[in-house]
Amino acid sequence: MPMAFVAAAANATAFQTPTATNPPPQVRFSSSSSATGTAQIPEISVLSPMVTRVLGLNPGKFTLQGTNTYIIGNGARRVLIDTGEGQEEYHEKLAKYAALVGFEIEAVLITHWHGDHVGGVRKILEHAEERQQRKNPDEGGIIPTIYKYRLDDEVVAGLRPVEPQPHWEKLGESAKHGWQFVGVADGERLDFDGFSLTAHHTPGHAADHLVYWLEGPEETAMFSGDNVLGEGSTVFEDLGEYLDSLERMARVLARAGGSGSNRRVRVYPGHGHVIEDGHGKVREYIGHREQREREIVGSLRRHHQGQVSYGDGLRDGVSSVGVMEIVEDLYRAYPATLHGAAARGVVLHLTKLEREGRVESEHGKWRLVGEIGEEEWCKL
Repeated sequence: MPMAFVAAAANATAFQTPTATNPPPQVRFSSSSSATGTAQIPEISVLSPMVTRVLGLNPGKFTLQGTNTYIIGNGARRVLIDTGEGQEEYHEKLAKYAALVGFEIEAVLITHWHGDHVGGVRKILEHAEERQQRKNPDEGGIIPTIYKYRLDDEVVAGLRPVEPQPHWEKLGESAKHGWQFVGVADGERLDFDGFSLTAHHTPGHAADHLVYWLEGPEETAMFSGDNVLGEGSTVFEDLGEYLDSLERMARVLARAGGSGSNRRVRVYPGHGHVIEDGHGKVREYIGHREQREREIVGSLRRHHQGQVSYGDGLRDGVSSVGVMEIVEDLYRAYPATLHGAAARGVVLHLTKLEREGRVESEHGKWRLVGEIGEEEWCKL
């Protein structure tokens, strides 16, 4: 038996609180650094008495060291949060670790539908069925229940809600044989062996995104999915919803820390290292987005006032500007190859501002509301 698994079992049953002289136990099976220049993360890490991280073994530009999946609990039945994207090596390591420590996965909680989080669901269930078939009838065996927030009329990533949906008949025979999941409601508390996980619907990165709040005798913590990462910032589909979700996460974390308390509450992110000061990190994310919004508004104002300089000097004031003009103003210190990606974020900020009535758009150009006369606007 590999020594790494022996070390993992020992750490799982005899965890000591990490300190500067006693760092958290980490189990290395092989190098887990990615080509992105991010710091290494061991493939299996016992992070606390309640939480073990299993890396999804899918490093990349957008996944950092890989997707973090988390085993929750310390009994014979435990919970898995997210499943990676389906790498066979991940499932082999997860199965070996579970067998060595002595537990089965009774439930899988999904943070959101993206493939690097739900891609392993099918194999998780297939492996569970194989184990069940190998056991004696009196030994039972667990087929995990899959939990996920359910959008209206949702069919994503091969997952199916338990309740039949009227549009299934239109999807063909293959659609009837996907894995089912139990829809989790916003604020619903799921009770397990010695702990609970409460789901909070936090859209923005994805419409079905959930964060999970862990409460147990040994730990309270948040599993943030992709709303907050251990390194850098994340992408989002809807900035207004995303900021609302971050505010909600901040409130949950602040309540857990206590009013005026210096107690820091951990956040376990979908990618990257553990965040020790969860509330501080969420407020940092909010501040970053608010700062970017101020910069975009400032760029619109400077363009109107003729205060934007390019290689040929100051440009004349204009009533409205295109997205790439804003990008070139704000990201002039960055390579032009990054401007396309930056433009997507600028558009999402402008869309939020437009919904709030602070900017207007016409023919692909944008202006601040109330700062340019209607007569000048109509000349475009």
